[in-house]
Formats: sequence, structure tokens, C-alpha cells
Amino acid sequence: MKKIVAVLLPLAIFLIVFFYTAIPFNFDGFISPVPEYVPAGNRPPEFGAWLAYWDEDLAIENLTLGLPVQSISPVWYVLDGTAALTQSPHQKGSEIIALAKKNTVQITPTIFNDFDGERVANLIGDKAKIADFLDTLITIIDDHDFAGIDLDLEVIEEDDKLAFSRLVDAVGQLVHQKGKLLSVTVHAKAGKNDWPGSLGQDWQEISKYADRVRIMVYDYHNSKTEPGSISPIDYLEDVVDYAVSQIPLAKIVIALPLYGYDWSQEKDVIPLTYEAISSMVNKNRIEVQLEKQSFSKHFDYQQDGVGHEVWFEDAQTLEQKIRLVQSKGINKFYFWKLGGEDKRVWEIK
Repeated sequence: MKKIVAVLLPLAIFLIVFFYTAIPFNFDGFISPVPEYVPAGNRPPEFGAWLAYWDEDLAIENLTLGLPVQSISPVWYVLDGTAALTQSPHQKGSEIIALAKKNTVQITPTIFNDFDGERVANLIGDKAKIADFLDTLITIIDDHDFAGIDLDLEVIEEDDKLAFSRLVDAVGQLVHQKGKLLSVTVHAKAGKNDWPGSLGQDWQEISKYADRVRIMVYDYHNSKTEPGSISPIDYLEDVVDYAVSQIPLAKIVIALPLYGYDWSQEKDVIPLTYEAISSMVNKNRIEVQLEKQSFSKHFDYQQDGVGHEVWFEDAQTLEQKIRLVQSKGINKFYFWKLGGEDKRVWEIK
């Protein structure tokens, strides 16, 4: 008996040490009981992603891999303080366009207003500025033969709702005359107790003129809030249910996060890519938890005596959220943003 113990004990110790040191701490084993969502139909999800102009190298690295994305929206055009449409300071547009064409990926560049609703108010209140805006759009489309345009104008006042819908109508007419697609990106809302910045976007009206309405179901908790899930699954369901009541199913695109936030006790909040989070977890052997209500992952750590709390999404949490959305009959998804994400997301079928 002693001989058997003498032989087996070192083997057991070896196996424990091997599994502890050799396997990365991705904690996919943290499964909690959640509903089994059944997709409506057998079609694989359609994926697209935004490209941030300040992270072009990461995006190019991913495009080189030939990931299964049908379209990309580089954030290349800005509505400035004078209501003029200008280029963002991107550097590698030609390379991105070439890679997209090589991989048959549609490009619908994003026009954004840097979260400044006043810029939108300045535009929609001036017919001459609207005319200039539309002329610039024509030039952008003609010069690059893009598949369409993504209009991402955020934080619009409720008083500007009607005028903003008219702008979407005008842009839609112009884009469709060119045989192109119009996507309009909107804040998430559920039809009650909604954030005021979302009230200037009338989903029903917008969907009359847009081919796609991308709903940003992320930043539920963000740099201005306490720590928490960026995209809670219960809130996602509320948003999707409201969207289905306002927008034709075929036009709904659900936008989800590929990133996380690090909240410190000193009130600093830093966005992190999944790759940065994964590296931190594996390097420091941090224990990751899966919260049941939000179906999002999180962990705590200390650095220089300061407490930190990190919340993020990975392939496991996103797959469950994608299945929920599919169970409602929606199959189109967009992600913020391409580069540094959990690559297993692209394996979701």
C-alpha cells in the first residue's frame, strides 16, 4: 500500500501543478443557470464592426486575418462645431479600403459628432448648412464608392427630434439615389425611464428612411457611473423588445461591446480591450466571476494600494446575448470595436 501511495502521490502533485500553471485563466467554466435561447431560424449571425481611427493598426491586424465580418464602419468623418463635415485624423484609410475589398467586406464609413448634440442642432436648424452637408456626402460616396453611410449623431435633444428625422430623410433620399445603403446608429432605450440623450432619436420615423438602425446596447455602466455590466442581458432584452415594437425586424442591428472598463477607487475609469484584460488576468492569476443577472464577467484587484473593479464581455457572455437577440428574430450584429477583442467571438455560429 505504501508503495502505491509513493508512486501515485508524486503523479497527483505533478498533474495539479501542470493544470494550474499550463492552463490560462480564461474562466469559461463559470457557467450559471440562464435561459436556453433558441435562434429563430438556422442562419448564422451577420457580423460587422466599427473601426476607431485612433486604433487603426489593431483593426488592420484583424482585417488581415479575414474574419467573418460582412461590413465595417471606420470612424472617418466628423460633424464639427460649425456643422461642417470634415475628415477625422485617420492615417491608413487606403490600406483599410484595400483589405476590405480583398476580403469582400462592405465599407460604410461613420459620420459622428463627437457626442456633442449642439453640433447637430446647429446643422438641422440651418437649410444652407444642410445643403452643404449633403453636397459633402455626395463627394464622399462618389470619390470612394463606399457601400453606404453610417450616420452616428448622438446626444440629440428631444426638442430636435422632428428636425433630426427630417435630416435622416434627406440623407436617405440622397444615399438611395446613389444606390447605396443608409445606416443610422442610435442610443439604446426601452421606452420608459430612458436617458434624455436618447430621446431626440425617433426610431419609428428613422426606420422609414434608413436601411439599418444600429442600436448601441452598451455603456449601460460607463465612465460616468458606478462599476457594473456594460451590457446587461436583462436590459438587452428590454431594448430588443422595444425595438421590435418600433422598427421592422429586417432593419434592426444590435450593437454589442467587445471591451471592458476598469474603475478605480480614485474615480478614474479606463477602457480596456479584451486582450489587455486577458493578459492582466493570466499574468496576475486573478479570479474572474460571472454575474448571473447581467451575464457579464468582472473581477477586483489592487494596484499600489488602490482598489480596482473591472467589468467586460468575452465570447462566452456575448454568445448568450447573441442567442437571446436571435430568439427575437434579429440576426444582425455590430461591435464596438474591431481590434483587441476575444477572437472566439468570430467563431459564434
